[in-house]
Amino acid sequence: MSDCTVIGRENMPRQKTGVLVTINHMSMWDLPFAQNILPRPYFAMTKIEFLNLPFIGGLVRLMGAYPVRRGKPDRQALQFSTELLKKGELVLLYPEGHRSDDYQLIEGHSGAALIAVSSDALVVPVAVIGTEFIARKRRGVFSRPKVVVRIGKPYRLSRITSDGRKISLEELTDQMMYKIADLLPPEYQGYYTPAKVAERQAQRQREALEESVRRANSRNIKSPVEKYEG
Repeated sequence: MSDCTVIGRENMPRQKTGVLVTINHMSMWDLPFAQNILPRPYFAMTKIEFLNLPFIGGLVRLMGAYPVRRGKPDRQALQFSTELLKKGELVLLYPEGHRSDDYQLIEGHSGAALIAVSSDALVVPVAVIGTEFIARKRRGVFSRPKVVVRIGKPYRLSRITSDGRKISLEELTDQMMYKIADLLPPEYQGYYTPAKVAERQAQRQREALEESVRRANSRNIKSPVEKYEG
């Protein structure tokens, strides 16, 4: 089918602990390559339409797939994912929710970050590059496109910073997706290039400052800006 190179295999935790593997999604071939890097049986969040297919749906359920309803928050799927991780299971999911049409990272769903902080699981970012070329007719029947799987260092997401600030799910999602983007070539980073992530972070900081000023004015007290200006 193709040649595959795995980089960073040593980053995949081997111990029996909750591990959330987050991976980009470009093609139906992403999962077969991702399976090869997983050290133990796993569970995978899968759209319910796929699980309802005759024969195939039953087969993937036996392999550890469980349903999620797309288009709106699925509390049951989020809770089930969290419980699996708290029990020390390995869970694989695509934070983008569906395949990217142009193979660049698209905006991730906040549910993945919510699962990570609720379970306090180790998060392992994984980038798959090259699966978009598999089965393309113009490459020829006997072509063997090269696939690269890069595994990043595990980390944990926290809702609270060291100085006590509460981080929004949107910001946590940016952090999670940027870990994946950092493993991808620039042309694949899409919504999560360093410049775009920095721009959103700066916007959040401006909005937080404006909100602080608004609250200070409503209470008729000096805002942080006014205190600074004397």
